[in-house]
Amino acid sequence: MSWEIFAKMKAGTVLLLAVVLVFAGGCAVSRNNHRSMAEMVNHLKSSGIKITKLQPVRPEPFKASEGVALQIENQDIGLYKYDLNFEKQKTELKRISGLGYVSIQQWKLPVVINGSFLFLGVESNPKKHELLKAIDSF
Repeated sequence: MSWEIFAKMKAGTVLLLAVVLVFAGGCAVSRNNHRSMAEMVNHLKSSGIKITKLQPVRPEPFKASEGVALQIENQDIGLYKYDLNFEKQKTELKRISGLGYVSIQQWKLPVVINGSFLFLGVESNPKKHELLKAIDSF
């Protein structure tokens, strides 16, 4: 085998790896975009998270598609679903992800993001570790 053929194979392998990484990176952002808010809530419940109250909230302040307030351990958790098929929602979620928080008036609230789902209030919840484990496994 000549070095020329080896060099071409190596360049082709690098190109293939680059293509795979680009597509994998895109999939990581939207790996659960097809999943519903109800599926996320049911997953939390089946993961042992006791939700004592659930009610819809307006998603517009965070530019999301859907929003619900969950009460866990007598504290509210905001859960928002973004539809990443819409460029505005995709851009907004990416912006928030880069910051690591959302701003409400003068307060910066830390967020937890898994794919298309954004959570508020997890950091201060007594069940933080259980919540993070459940969110991560969705």
